Amino acid sequence: MATIPSPNEHKESKKNSVVLKVGLLGDSQIGKTSLMVKYVEGSFDEDYIQTLGVNFMEKTITIRKSDITFSIWDLGGTLSYKKIISQREFVNMLPLVCNDAVALLFMFDLTRKSTLNSIKEWYRQARGFNKGQSMITLQLSLKKNKKK
Repeated sequence: MATIPSPNEHKESKKNSVVLKVGLLGDSQIGKTSLMVKYVEGSFDEDYIQTLGVNFMEKTITIRKSDITFSIWDLGGTLSYKKIISQREFVNMLPLVCNDAVALLFMFDLTRKSTLNSIKEWYRQARGFNKGQSMITLQLSLKKNKKK
């Protein structure tokens, strides 16, 4: 005797999915990579290893049966934006991070004012590479040391 499946057995649980590209920009040694690794992997490494070129990670979260993948691009660099523009390889990588990004996070170190001053130039260059698309821009401060 054949059994009749219930209506729920025929429904496929279709999920919507979207990939959102997010770029992390700012001078070196401010915590861009640390923030990305902490968000994606949930871990923090005290040892500093400078990012050379572009670092890339993804994290997928599910909200109301929709998968949202954050494609996070971290541009490594020199100690300041003024030095980066003289280094062709970094200028060539900036479009990789900015093109098609829905959000750019401009980051600076609270303990080094020069990193905040560089944000204006990072923003100017990044907007030129984003090809006029609308994007969210955020300015984040990092490295506030704990009081002992």
